[in-house]
Amino acid sequence: YSKKVEDREVQSLADAHGVDPSQITRKSDHSMGAAIKDDFSGAEEDLGIALMNDDKVGAKAARLEQAASGGLFGMGTDEKEIFKQLKDPALAPPKRDDPDYDTKYAAYQQAKVDRDALKARYQEKYGRSIESMIQSEMGDAKDTANYEAQIAGQFLSEGKADDDLMLKYAVDGPGTDEAMIRETLAGKSKAEIAELKRKYAQRFGGQGAPADLLDRELGVGQYSGWGAETS
Repeated sequence: YSKKVEDREVQSLADAHGVDPSQITRKSDHSMGAAIKDDFSGAEEDLGIALMNDDKVGAKAARLEQAASGGLFGMGTDEKEIFKQLKDPALAPPKRDDPDYDTKYAAYQQAKVDRDALKARYQEKYGRSIESMIQSEMGDAKDTANYEAQIAGQFLSEGKADDDLMLKYAVDGPGTDEAMIRETLAGKSKAEIAELKRKYAQRFGGQGAPADLLDRELGVGQYSGWGAETS
């Protein structure tokens, strides 16, 4: 998880108590832990305690529950935050012909352990599985018209989501997400872009050619050719 984001969470807790941020992250500060328990509740309390104890699994579980409950402001499900918490590229098994196979395989094994730990912690703390949370907050991940639930389900099981699905959600979701579109296309070769176009057309049919769809959302001509600017 981003150190910058974690620092902001710590600062927010510190501001709420009028203390130095270092007190939040000091494990031995029992008075700070008591203050967090007094002033916060639910996932916000859990996040504060987890940050104070450098409990990364607990913090991630709490962020997921916060996002499911509408984030910091409690206004609807924060799907993008759920995606962010479940994203983990290391969960994709490496190819055997990869020159860094041994290193990546070790990271893959650790990622599976970490994901199982997150599932167990979330179930223990919030009385439901992450799968149940996705079902409750987003709907059926097997529904092909439910893009956000499909994406969340893929992130949970594989640590990543299909690029064509991410593009569809970025455009058809709650407001065009230019950052998500750019992140999805970033670094792709012409061959990879061509394959993405093929998959997009196969999955979503003729409902707006991919290049036209992106040009409409991000500016005429900006993405004509999809990846013509990449090598």
